[in-house]
Amino acid sequence: MLFGFITFIGSGIVIYSIFYISVASSIRNYGQLRTIGTAKRQIKKMVYREGKLLAAIAIPIGLVIGNVIGYFLVPAGWYWLTALCVTAGVGLFAFIIVMIAIHTPVKRAAAVSPLEALRYPDYHGKMKESSVLHRKITPASLAKMNLSRQKAKSTLTILSLSLGGVLIVLISTMLVSYDGVTGIKRWYYTNAEYRVNGNSGKWIHGFCRDEQQNLEKERIAGTIDYDELVAGNGIVLLHERADLYDIEASLGDTVEVDYKTESGQIRTKTYTVMGIVNEYSYSGFSKCFALPEQLINEASGIDCTGTISVITDMEKIDTVEAALNQRIDGNSDLVMETIKESITYYSGLQQLSFGVLLIVAVIVVCFSFINLVNTTITNFLSRRQEIGMLQAIGLSKKQLIKMLCYEGLIYSVFATLVTLVFGTELGFLSVQVVVKTMNPYFYYSFPWLIVLIYLAILLIVQFTLSSYTTGNLKKQSLVEQIRAME
Repeated sequence: MLFGFITFIGSGIVIYSIFYISVASSIRNYGQLRTIGTAKRQIKKMVYREGKLLAAIAIPIGLVIGNVIGYFLVPAGWYWLTALCVTAGVGLFAFIIVMIAIHTPVKRAAAVSPLEALRYPDYHGKMKESSVLHRKITPASLAKMNLSRQKAKSTLTILSLSLGGVLIVLISTMLVSYDGVTGIKRWYYTNAEYRVNGNSGKWIHGFCRDEQQNLEKERIAGTIDYDELVAGNGIVLLHERADLYDIEASLGDTVEVDYKTESGQIRTKTYTVMGIVNEYSYSGFSKCFALPEQLINEASGIDCTGTISVITDMEKIDTVEAALNQRIDGNSDLVMETIKESITYYSGLQQLSFGVLLIVAVIVVCFSFINLVNTTITNFLSRRQEIGMLQAIGLSKKQLIKMLCYEGLIYSVFATLVTLVFGTELGFLSVQVVVKTMNPYFYYSFPWLIVLIYLAILLIVQFTLSSYTTGNLKKQSLVEQIRAME
């Protein structure tokens, strides 16, 4: 939902930019319509109708394609009623985004008077007067001047490029930061039945002395001290899980636990709630109470280690796996799942989900490039007369090419800076959030390859646009360029 919303916002920026440029390019036409009696309201209706027509064509196509892709990604999870509800909601939201995006361009189209529209310049806005009487004119200064005269267009183009880049960096960071870990962990639990305040449940979690520090971080009330709990026959309430299962208990309450011993007999032990923690990680089934592993082992008469996580160096995986297989062979009570199997399984899930999100980011980037192409070509066409005048007073073809290249380079540099700064920071923060709340098997890694590919494509697009504009100028004589009218 979050990435979907971001995608909508990115699409909205692109739609706004395209309509903004389209309206600016058609101001003179609107002025001519106003001259022959077209009212402001009619101009608004005309531009709104154009937006609604485009939305009526594009949104259904997008919804159909989205449903087809969704079905083939998870065929077993497809449910027509859910798909229908989501499709209707997304379609409505997309239409609202389009209407919001074209609202300002519509107002601008209707607000221009007939006389103002007929002499409407392609560049407008308040120009700062320089106190410097003599300034050095270079291709770089001309490029900067051209972009500063169209701040709204330039800002929108940089924003759309940056948004796509940030999404690429963020999602690819999550994609390449999934990895394995090293260490060892014993998980204690037993299928014991407990009773407290008229409620009952099964499964008790056990924790060792080394886990006391982690439990302390989640402590709400009472004590989590291992030795104090052993001495006082104390038990710890896992508040979040107990609340989920409507198990009501507080400090000082008595909890009776029935253990099944190795001989099959039932042994009942009574504990006192001495500590309450918010939540805690455990293995196996859901659990509402935790005991020191010494108490749980003594009560049941057996070692209640339910799972042992053995994690080793990558170079020793095969050796360790072979040794563990020898230990469990012939024992039907033991089952081994290797970290390699887990990584393969969970990596597949991660790559599928983040791969889909990466596709979304690529689509947003494509929108950004379309916006860049649209802005660059529109600006170029509207400046042919100005470029002809500059050539007439001495601007060489080499200087002209430099000027156009500098303009594209400014777009690229600003978009790259925003992409690297915000994309890197958001990627790092996202990995930290996932590690702490969802999945510990994430370690931050910067997606150099994907970022370099994105930057290379951005430069290729800029080079192609520069080649197009300079090639287009070669087809026209200087006199034709000076006579060019919008």
